[in-house]
Amino acid sequence: MSRHELKLGRRLNDKKSVPIFRNVVYSIDSSLESTTRTRLINLLESNGAVSADNENTFNLYVSLEKSLDQPNVHSVTPLWIETAIINGFVHETQYYSPSKPNQFLSGVVLFILDISQADVQRLTEEIRERGGQVRNDLTEDITHLICINPRGAEYQHCIDHCIPVVLPQWLDDCLRFGEKIDITSYRFPTPTVYNPTSPATIHPYPNQDHLKDATDCTVLANQVIYFGTDIHVKDNFKSRLIQCIKRAGGTVSTDYDTPVTIVILKHRSTEEGIQAFKDNKTIASLWWLTNTLARGYVLSPLSTLLDYPAPQGGIPGMDCLHISITGYRDVPRDFLRRLIIHTGAVFNPLMDQQTTHLICGSKKSDKYKEALNKGMTIVNHIWLEECYQQWKILDCDHKRYRYIPEKSNVLNQTVGRTHLLHDKVKLWMNPQTVPDYSRSKHVYEIINVDEKGSIDIVNPRKAAVKAIRVLSNIVMPDMNAYEKEVKSSNWLSHKKQKT
Repeated sequence: MSRHELKLGRRLNDKKSVPIFRNVVYSIDSSLESTTRTRLINLLESNGAVSADNENTFNLYVSLEKSLDQPNVHSVTPLWIETAIINGFVHETQYYSPSKPNQFLSGVVLFILDISQADVQRLTEEIRERGGQVRNDLTEDITHLICINPRGAEYQHCIDHCIPVVLPQWLDDCLRFGEKIDITSYRFPTPTVYNPTSPATIHPYPNQDHLKDATDCTVLANQVIYFGTDIHVKDNFKSRLIQCIKRAGGTVSTDYDTPVTIVILKHRSTEEGIQAFKDNKTIASLWWLTNTLARGYVLSPLSTLLDYPAPQGGIPGMDCLHISITGYRDVPRDFLRRLIIHTGAVFNPLMDQQTTHLICGSKKSDKYKEALNKGMTIVNHIWLEECYQQWKILDCDHKRYRYIPEKSNVLNQTVGRTHLLHDKVKLWMNPQTVPDYSRSKHVYEIINVDEKGSIDIVNPRKAAVKAIRVLSNIVMPDMNAYEKEVKSSNWLSHKKQKT
């Protein structure tokens, strides 16, 4: 039983306690659903409140959308009632105003450690604007402890009393995205979104050549792995992969059964994925598996975007975007290219007249200067990653997306650091809550093209078209770049000989 359930049980069953709503005369907005109204009436009256005899005798008005401008009447959302019962005392009503829909932190009372006093003061104002509260000490009404280092008396007290202890990233993400985010991935003692000693590094997309990066260790000890029916790999690659799994201490099962601990899938929200989620199996992508073998340690599949199975289609509206990349190299570039494909946008390596967005890692890039002159939308990779994380097209004008450094390796090193949000992923595992997605009309152009330009033909009639696009979009740009490099090299060599 949770801390909240324990407190609620104590509050409702303790006959000697003074009713927390003993001075409350309430009125409830008639537009609320009847089931909600009934539940609120039971909570109020079982804790000492009484219903108003007429419209002019109440001092508490409960609504989801409107506040009453009447003297001595406090307008609150239903959350004010629920939080008061959970904590055993009433909170200030100003943090639960129905007329302020952006108060998504209502009911959150924070004690913050490991952050400078100046930053705490700056955060406090923004937290209060969003309905939350900040305490200077570990008071009775604390709902969350925020810290970086899991140590000290305050930390141990909260752990012992089941008060959530979370990383500052949780608060940062809540304020950034304007919603109260599930704490699961941020919560101590085992947060999954941040691990300074074992970062979520990304390795080349899995194929037989890249399995040589797999380390000989027991990283998969006692793990039983099942490959979902939507995983299709060549026999020689799978054979090599199974050998690596066994060397790492794991085993592979051909059947989905109780001993299976890890389910490898291509797509989320499939029947197998939903069942695995219900059974509390670890759900991961093929890339997570090879990343784990290469890293030599296990991280949550939510720790980086493509370690978790992808949706079966793109973000609605994203298929209208044509995206190019510059200033990113090697594995980070490939990661971003595949991420573009998964969002449903068109990956355009040439940056032609159709290009709408440039994912840019350096101002020294020729593409950056060209895009600037043409008035294209220029953003860094964080915009793309957070579009995928939030599963919607985000506003490009945010300053965190517009930062483009002078040096090309600054942003290259941070690719893949965005994590998936637990409550967002959970939506995909219920047929009633699966987010909208659309199969991109452009997907045939790029979905089966790898970094070497090879293609898998699905529709024979499109084979010639696809081959031409691969030639023009991947092979020729690489050849042109190579010829340019050779000419430059020959020119430098000739110049040295002359001097």
